[in-house]
Amino acid sequence: MFKYLSEILSKFTPQQRLLALGLLLFTAILLGLGNSLISSYNQSDSVLSDRVKRLEISQSILLRENDSLYNSLSNSQIQCSRDIMDVRRKILEDLGILESHMIQASVRRESVVRNIEINRYDGMDTLMVSSPMMIEEAPFPSELLTEVRSLKEKVKNDIQ
Repeated sequence: MFKYLSEILSKFTPQQRLLALGLLLFTAILLGLGNSLISSYNQSDSVLSDRVKRLEISQSILLRENDSLYNSLSNSQIQCSRDIMDVRRKILEDLGILESHMIQASVRRESVVRNIEINRYDGMDTLMVSSPMMIEEAPFPSELLTEVRSLKEKVKNDIQ
């Protein structure tokens, strides 16, 4: 086998022999140092497994924190909704009180008897006259009472 190789090499020119020798040398170096070059760019299994463990721990911590924040957000939303409902109930209660006061005031305003005192001074004597008078006071405008009732209905609908 080697004797045929020598015959083939004898047919090459010196420049081609030099090129073949260079290729042979480059291949030998690449095979010898290739493994160490590849291993220097790649990390070992233990380093990679440590990194994977750290990433798994970090992921579990972030998942717990995410769950905690989600629960906190949900609780805050529920509390906010409760507070809004409490305020609406208070407004509804206040509107009911306002409506009843307006109805009572409009009934009382229809006829009021008052004693009017009149003081007269005519130079010599002071005369005080007290007499009852009927004073008609106008009731609340019905539009105002209607508006209070419509607001009350809107708040009731919002609560439901």
